[in-house]
Amino acid sequence: MTHDAPPDGLRPPTRRVRLAAAAALALVAMAVFWGHTEWGPAYVRGKASDLGGPLEGARRILQGERDIYARPYAPYVTAYPLSYPLTTSILVLPLAPLPPRLAGLLFVGLTTGLAAYMLTRRRLDELLIFGSAPAFFAWAWAQWSPLLLIQGMTAWSVLLGIGKPQVAAVMFAYRPHWRGLRLGALVLLLTLAWSPTWPADWLAGSMADPIEVREHAGALWAPGGALLLAAAWRWEDPRARLVLALTIIPNRLWFYDQLLLGLVPESIGRRVAWAACSWLAAGLWALTRHLRGDEARFVLELSLVMLVYGPALWFVLKPLPAPSHSAEPAAGR
Repeated sequence: MTHDAPPDGLRPPTRRVRLAAAAALALVAMAVFWGHTEWGPAYVRGKASDLGGPLEGARRILQGERDIYARPYAPYVTAYPLSYPLTTSILVLPLAPLPPRLAGLLFVGLTTGLAAYMLTRRRLDELLIFGSAPAFFAWAWAQWSPLLLIQGMTAWSVLLGIGKPQVAAVMFAYRPHWRGLRLGALVLLLTLAWSPTWPADWLAGSMADPIEVREHAGALWAPGGALLLAAAWRWEDPRARLVLALTIIPNRLWFYDQLLLGLVPESIGRRVAWAACSWLAAGLWALTRHLRGDEARFVLELSLVMLVYGPALWFVLKPLPAPSHSAEPAAGR
């Protein structure tokens, strides 16, 4: 069920305002990506950041390679197996012929602009989610999380989830759309016609590195992560299912995938508070970057659980009175 007007009676923004806001935010996102690939770590300069893997897979598809995982890929310095599913590369096929950095720039701008336009169908303050540290990290690394914020709003938007299936599963728990799920399953079957073994090849390569597997284990195994299971207490609330799914389903416990938690706050004040806490977590991580190994990972994971997941869990367990809610997802039949 969807609503045409915000629950507080304010009129939704006009299409012109939404387009202007989306365009402005897209430019900000592109500036962050450009700055990161210009002055960031040496291994990302002039490159497509984390979009490099999907782009490489897309180029192999355009060259007619059925098994895109047969050869290693050197994303930065060391050769690794392609760690993204075939479906991810299919989504970025139009960008594959472009220079990597330009492809990443367009990807960040287009995905952020589309997400901003759809999120503002009811009110502009939904865009406060992009003032958070997870949004900044997602832009810098050309990640999929800004685009997946709109998954489930329409049937076609569910297809966006094939770009990052494990995060798409989190969004499906929050905003299920069964017709869109059928469309996604159909696309998956079509990819098997191209390469029947790609899911097994992808998983085998992704699980070959124990360090990568650990980093993608999810928040449940982080310090204090078990406390997040308290979200199950309010299972009927879609926001509780979002917190719980992002806790249990394996994903990269860093910053960018946690952007989805920005959908939990249901008021302007809470959105600002969550964004501020996320920057506090990023600052704590920056101050302790001199640490190495398990100590560094402990600080990172603890700060994420306490300052990014924690406020979202609190908002779920202590919701505002019903008339103030504005984060109810549009459920699909």
